[in-house]
This record gives sequence, C-alpha cells and structure tokens, in this order.
Amino acid sequence: MYVAFFATLAVMLQSETLSGSVWLLVVLFILLNGFFFFDVYPRYRYEDIDVLDFRVCYNGEWYNTRFVPAALVEAILNSPRVADVHKEQLQKMIVRKGELSFYDIFTLARAESTS
Repeated sequence: MYVAFFATLAVMLQSETLSGSVWLLVVLFILLNGFFFFDVYPRYRYEDIDVLDFRVCYNGEWYNTRFVPAALVEAILNSPRVADVHKEQLQKMIVRKGELSFYDIFTLARAESTS
C-alpha cells in the first residue's frame, strides 16, 4: 500500500495539475491511514448476524442454496421447545415453497431472538 502511495505521490508531484493539491492529499492519506491503527475489538451478538452473513458461513458462497432434510423439519415440528406460532409459520412456508432452505429456518429463529 505504501509503495503504491509513494508511486502515486511521485506521479502527482510531476503533474502540473495535481502538484498544488498534493499536500492536502498527503494529509488526508495520513489521517485516514491512522484509523487502521485503532484497536477494534467488536463483540458480536446473534442479532448482529445478517442472513447473507449466515449464508456465506453455512454454504461457503452466497449463491448456493441448501435445502434442509425433511427429517429436520419433522424434528422441528415435533419439538416441544419450538413455539406453536413458529410451527404454524413453518408449515405455511412448507405449503408455499415446498422445500425449505436453511435461511427459512434461520429467519424463524431470528424472529424469535429479536422479540
């Protein structure tokens, strides 16, 4: 990054139209580059995970869709830990879509965690 910066700086200093604003651009580069030295330690919560983030994490790529096995759907529908409201939503999704993807089940779990 620094090599590219100094190469660009050399070209700008040789240019008649850019040489006047070089000092401003150097100051901006130094100030903006200073943000990289801050120690950022984010703490993520389940609510912070977006569907697309989960898609990349689960499948490896955003364009892959993995359908959940019917046995998993049955296990969810028969589970006493799943609320009846979510079971009804799951059944509606099955009727509407036929097959459920991992994201469909994730959206039900996400709705539960945010409420």
